[in-house]
Amino acid sequence: MVQLTALVPDGSPHSRKFIHWIGSTIRLTLVTPSGVRIDPSNLPLGASHTSGSNFEGYEFTNPEPGNWTLELFGEDIPPEGEEFTVFLDIAGSPNFTPLADAGGPYAGNEGAAITINAGGSTDPDAGDVLTYSFDCTDDGVFEAVDQPGSTFDCAYPTAGSFTVRVRVKDAGGLTDEDTALVTVTAVVPADTTAPSCALTATTKGPPAKIEVTAQDTGSGIAAIIALKAINVTMSIPAFAPGITSPVVVTATKVNQSQSATVQLEVKDVAGNKTVCDPVITLVIREEGKPVTQTFAGLPQAESKVKIVNGEPGLTKLNITVNGKKFKERDLQNNEAYTLDVSSAMAPGNNNTITLEARGKPGGSALIVISD
Repeated sequence: MVQLTALVPDGSPHSRKFIHWIGSTIRLTLVTPSGVRIDPSNLPLGASHTSGSNFEGYEFTNPEPGNWTLELFGEDIPPEGEEFTVFLDIAGSPNFTPLADAGGPYAGNEGAAITINAGGSTDPDAGDVLTYSFDCTDDGVFEAVDQPGSTFDCAYPTAGSFTVRVRVKDAGGLTDEDTALVTVTAVVPADTTAPSCALTATTKGPPAKIEVTAQDTGSGIAAIIALKAINVTMSIPAFAPGITSPVVVTATKVNQSQSATVQLEVKDVAGNKTVCDPVITLVIREEGKPVTQTFAGLPQAESKVKIVNGEPGLTKLNITVNGKKFKERDLQNNEAYTLDVSSAMAPGNNNTITLEARGKPGGSALIVISD
């Protein structure tokens, strides 16, 4: 308990005694010069009591002159103590300074409205009306000045930590200020980009083998599904959902003399997906009339024809895309390159590519048709 003494001169027509605290609860009891204890349950004639969540006070008409004792008792004071303020009005009725409370701390996303609530502000003068001013970034420029409402929406275009300042003013023009911390978080844009999926390596073998690399640098890959695996053995490595580094899928051809088709669906965490479906075939120039291989129902994106020549390899290769011919001549053993046939591809999924090996019999080449 803390005891304070206040002198009331003889003939004082009026007296007020108030305390204000920050967080804990403090009770105020008064003892008159003649020894009478006064609390909210024992008010003498001409006395009144007022209290709130963080203040308490008494007001007297024609108070007893002499030394009054103020007894302050903390009900839930922390070990480090509690700061409080005492207001004394002995003779007349002066205006007491209001007490600002900015609330907080506050948090929100960049660009979004963050409501600052100064409703905890008080004034020891019963019935005194407060107005509120708000400086969202504590730069000296108040975005709202002397408004009647105790809340205001601040918006911050960038992430970071900011200080908001609140100023309250009473009807007599007295002011008080308080600040609070505002933490603004960056907003991550929605991921609307589909994962990438591309042929990244070929091995002519035998056995012939390709590697398809999938990656999503946005929300990360959630799943890789083999929708089609004809004449191949698929190897999809285990990975944690949300991975943003490359994932390499291997397809190994089973029967080396037949074509093979792979169709992969790659889906990211945000729900975007892409499909890649390379076609793997071995083109052989056998004795007799050249034989053709035709692949129909290809999507427009399948516009890259990779040729990995064997040893002995093909010397000539005709590639017909929707009726348009591409003639590859003077091919060298072990030569590898990619032909872009996108100029002949039509929109949709109904494109046709035909391969025809020509030249000296006995040669072969691994052909991969992909995005």
